[in-house]
Amino acid sequence: MKKLMILQTVAPDYRKRFFDALHRDLENNFSIYAKEDYFEDSVKSDTTIDYLKDARNCYFFNRRLLFQYGMWNAALSTDVLVIELNPGIISNWILLFFRIILAIETILWGYGWFREGKKTYCIEVIQKVFIDLVK
Repeated sequence: MKKLMILQTVAPDYRKRFFDALHRDLENNFSIYAKEDYFEDSVKSDTTIDYLKDARNCYFFNRRLLFQYGMWNAALSTDVLVIELNPGIISNWILLFFRIILAIETILWGYGWFREGKKTYCIEVIQKVFIDLVK
């Protein structure tokens, strides 16, 4: 069975049931890495997810950019990696680049709309580049 890893900025409580189902069904073939704080301070990880592994979040430019570390070996060696489709997470660009070169399956998890409403043209172009990289 393939090993699945999810890398998130945070693992919030509203996703816990989904993560619990993956953990229950995949057992040791599932891992999730996240930290406790998001770009906005109000979004936090659910501390009751006892199988949650620690990724370090290092924010830059008033929390507009993020670099995650502490999970690189796992992220580069897992069979399937799910990362956030967020152009502000610099480490995801790097992971995606290496996983494409190594021809390892990578899934992008994202939303169609941003917090501010409709996406700008610049954001649409960045997301298109991100998605085209994994095709």
